[in-house]
Amino acid sequence: MAEKVTPPPSANVHAPRLNIDSRVVHQLGEELITDTGQALLELVKNAFDADSPDCLIRVDTSSHWIRVGGKIYAKDDSALTTLSDEEKRGARGYQGHITVADLGEGMSPETIRNGWLVISVSAKREFKAKGKLTKIYHRTPLGDKGLGRLGTMKLGSVLRIVTQTEGATFGTDVSFSWDDCVSGRTLSEVPVDIHQLPPKPDHGTTITIIGLRDIAFWQSHLELIRLERQLSTLISPFSSFESFKVDIQVDGNIIRHQDAQEYLEMALDMFELTWDSAQSILETRCSVKLDLFQVKRKDDFFEQYVVTDGGARLFAFLRAHKDTKGLNLSRGSGKWFVSFATEKKKDALGELLNSNDREDPGPLAGSVYSFTVDPFRRAPMGADLPKVPDFVKEHSGVFVFRDNFRIRMGEDWLQLGANVTTGASYYGLRPKNTLGWIALSARENQKLVEKSDREGFVDNKAKRGFDYLTFEFRDTINSNLEALRRTYIDFRKEIENEVAGKPPEYGIDQAEADLESAKIAATAVAGRLRELSGALQKSRAMAASLSESVTSNGSGKETTKTAAHEFLGASFSPNSCNCRGTIFRGGGGEHHESGNRFYGLSDRGLASLRGHRCFSQRIDTRVAESHRGDRLWRRFGHYYISKNAN
Repeated sequence: MAEKVTPPPSANVHAPRLNIDSRVVHQLGEELITDTGQALLELVKNAFDADSPDCLIRVDTSSHWIRVGGKIYAKDDSALTTLSDEEKRGARGYQGHITVADLGEGMSPETIRNGWLVISVSAKREFKAKGKLTKIYHRTPLGDKGLGRLGTMKLGSVLRIVTQTEGATFGTDVSFSWDDCVSGRTLSEVPVDIHQLPPKPDHGTTITIIGLRDIAFWQSHLELIRLERQLSTLISPFSSFESFKVDIQVDGNIIRHQDAQEYLEMALDMFELTWDSAQSILETRCSVKLDLFQVKRKDDFFEQYVVTDGGARLFAFLRAHKDTKGLNLSRGSGKWFVSFATEKKKDALGELLNSNDREDPGPLAGSVYSFTVDPFRRAPMGADLPKVPDFVKEHSGVFVFRDNFRIRMGEDWLQLGANVTTGASYYGLRPKNTLGWIALSARENQKLVEKSDREGFVDNKAKRGFDYLTFEFRDTINSNLEALRRTYIDFRKEIENEVAGKPPEYGIDQAEADLESAKIAATAVAGRLRELSGALQKSRAMAASLSESVTSNGSGKETTKTAAHEFLGASFSPNSCNCRGTIFRGGGGEHHESGNRFYGLSDRGLASLRGHRCFSQRIDTRVAESHRGDRLWRRFGHYYISKNAN
């Protein structure tokens, strides 16, 4: 039995069709455009793609608007007076607006209906695919997804477009409200007001976003400072447009776009990247300042042996050292102390060119600078160092720009933080002391496709090739800095050996041998100290035992108990005293403490002691037992012969 085939539906109004709930635009807008800065950037990029020489953005938080029957009016518009009360019924008011004006190509009514009002449709896509350039400034358009317009809903409620093409006999005014995109209403059912305007002398487009979502944001001085900083990295602060200017004002206050050039002058080093796609050559050019070698706030060695001769001896050492002589160092020009370059050609990069997982992303260029974030270090070249930490903290990282517009790559996408834990972390690149960029173009790097959410590239072979090259650039920088670090350590050792009178060839082997000898000597000294400590403890214990044996006889004279008899003996004869050498030690005889005196039993022995040349001298505790009949006293564990032998 033959299978029944269902014929295709006829093309009539009753045939089922796919549709989309209008609420989806809010979901797309919230996910694709994450903040105010990105929303503004999308509008600036539209002006750039329209071949305009500039983009003027004005924010007015005090304006008032009324929407009547789908049409938007300024509150002071005289046309409102012609409307009846019935027509004004259901009118809605709005406060604040943003205008984004350009002098670009403008849009025809057909372009608006079939392009701008159709989400995700973009005429730029085909334009780029054919390799076309704009008429006046020969630009390759940046956008091609038709989603950037969704960012306007993050800024305000009503979107109005006034546009006119060159030579047109009329302009077009289109408006609709994002608030009308609600669940239960399809996107095609959202009301759109469109009508003609009298012609103007200039062509171009003005987008007005009415009913600001967050008036407090635009009126906050602190928020505007943050926006200014954000826009300074969304639009490249490192290079300027040849034929495009962005001018932003909020309630008459200019939002300035910071220029990073003055801060780059303060960097300790500079590394430049060039990937020549046609020749398959990756070149890294490096320049460093003398101040790179100052490793701490107060560095006396650096001041005495590096600064004083302008680094002449250090440069000669670097040129001759095994770790750096292969870099072909040369004296830098201007503020730079030394410069060098390294190349990796096709053979060395075969892994990129021959891999099935990667491909050439197109030509690349870039620069990376690193700074000191310690404002107490010696200021290089008279720079005002305290400014540097704040600027670097706010803008640190390596940014990726396509035709001067930033592509968000994620925090520390180049993984500079991994270098912090290594021994080369002081010299190596780190996230918080690095500032730089990688430059792409829409024309040369079309295989690098941005994600719809503007957060990095779609994961394809070109993106993986881009990662390979930029990580190779990073590793080359860190390797060169590590070589400089090792060489400078050896330079310090050479100078320190000279100062210490050691031969120039005094190296690590000899230093290790000397260190081992010092360890052996230290061990012997430690052993002797332990012996002396033991003897001291023993003498203190003996003295304490003797002290406990002393009592008073009630007549004011002190005598010893039987234990003292046994300890001191019965008699002392000066003729038998070996006072030369170790038995008697000089000094201290004038110190008397009655509570610590010890008296012998023999007055004869004490009498014979008078006039003796060792009288009142200190004797060693270990020989006290051999001195019988002498009057002794103790202080801090030592025994003395008393002068008061009565």
